[in-house]
Amino acid sequence: MIKVVLVGCSGLLLVAVFVLGYSAYQIGADLKESPWCTQGFQLACNNPDVREELGMSLELGWLATGGQMIAGSGGKRSGHGNISVSIKGSKGKGRLRLRATMRDGEWRLEAAEVTLGGGDRSIDLLHDGKTGNEA
Repeated sequence: MIKVVLVGCSGLLLVAVFVLGYSAYQIGADLKESPWCTQGFQLACNNPDVREELGMSLELGWLATGGQMIAGSGGKRSGHGNISVSIKGSKGKGRLRLRATMRDGEWRLEAAEVTLGGGDRSIDLLHDGKTGNEA
């Protein structure tokens, strides 16, 4: 009887972990496909400093953190969003961090950067410059 209860509890726990993991993955996938994230990724791909540090062919990681909130309807929608997702190339890895706002239905990037190494160096994608410690 105890084995049956343990197996049943283990099964429920496994299902719960799967559901939570899939939910986190799906939320991240939805964020990565948002117009403002696509724009930020294109900025990273086209930035010569990012290509020099990470390589020419860049890919987004599979797990993203962040969120977005949209209110209103039609052309009067407003909102905000932020995302942090790993980015890698043939030469290295970094982290793409974006912050955006929506006004009158149009997204606008407020901040876009790729952090390198342990986070001590970053490349500002909106102002074409490096920030932080540039060793």
